[in-house]
Amino acid sequence: MIRQAKEQDTGIVHDIVCKTMERAYSSCYAPEVIDYFRDYHSMDNICNDISNGDTYIIEVDGKCVGTGSHHGNYISRVFIHPDFQGHGYGTEIMEYLEKLILDEHESVFLHSSITGYQFYLDHGYSEKETINAPVADDAVFRYTIMEKNKHDYYKLNFNE
Repeated sequence: MIRQAKEQDTGIVHDIVCKTMERAYSSCYAPEVIDYFRDYHSMDNICNDISNGDTYIIEVDGKCVGTGSHHGNYISRVFIHPDFQGHGYGTEIMEYLEKLILDEHESVFLHSSITGYQFYLDHGYSEKETINAPVADDAVFRYTIMEKNKHDYYKLNFNE
């Protein structure tokens, strides 16, 4: 079940984000980049997104296993707890967020980390631009701006 996150979900959303980053990002990003991610996905930022009605969680048997947010036509903070990855929950929350967005916009954008890049390609996103953003000293945060338009969404999901 996917539902809009509530203020009391802030801690669990933060926990899912941190656990996922610890497991997935340590092999491909410098510690300074991971610190940047931690700051970006702080409790305050998560709480603000929840307060704005922009954050959703996916529950399985009453347990929160993943999260995703959107701002206008931009998807952000999609994380599935490492213990629940590989069961289709990432696809489920992405499709939910895409439908919300594409009901009102012509396309959806996101910034993909190195670890999410193939997932987004497999789900019909195309690469628009790769950015190498310095975050500290010699550390660089590499991410890709990706897009899926309404036509591709309906073609993939409804064989139109």
